[in-house]
Amino acid sequence: MDESLDCNTEKGRIYTAIQLICREKMEKALKIEVVSTNIEKSADIDVLLIKNNNLIGLGEIKTREMRVVRFGKPDCRLIEKGRKHNSLLITYNKLEKLKHLCRSFRVPGFLFVSLLDSNRIACWKICDDLGNYTCNIKREHTRTQATCNGGSVIRENAYISLKDMKLLAIPKNIDNTDGNLVN
Repeated sequence: MDESLDCNTEKGRIYTAIQLICREKMEKALKIEVVSTNIEKSADIDVLLIKNNNLIGLGEIKTREMRVVRFGKPDCRLIEKGRKHNSLLITYNKLEKLKHLCRSFRVPGFLFVSLLDSNRIACWKICDDLGNYTCNIKREHTRTQATCNGGSVIRENAYISLKDMKLLAIPKNIDNTDGNLVN
């Protein structure tokens, strides 16, 4: 195990555990198999989405201490520590790696975000099977938190529109889900 990776620190292991729970909820909600890449090593994506023994998509899973608030369809905001956001921030390079792999495997790519403060999972279809972006992304070099363990870095980030976000339908009794994505 490479102890220098953030996923191998105490805080990183907590986020990895949350990611595994998110994966299980995704499987139940979407009625697919969600296979993780090696969680002890750095990988370009987090999960493979499989249905009937066929690869149907690739995905990145993130965890955010946020909640979603709806102001009427389709207007919503992500709330983080009292601040309202109209988009979700993610490192642009993560999306680029996802889209290139999707083009290679000819499957769409998705971003799943476990919203801890509302116990929901947000989902964006990031690209199609040719690697073309399917959601509204604004690119910008900004200073952001470097990792889950803190620090700061200036890098190219992507701000993904919330208008492209869907929420997984995860009822309290997750075993009885209908497997739909809801807006």
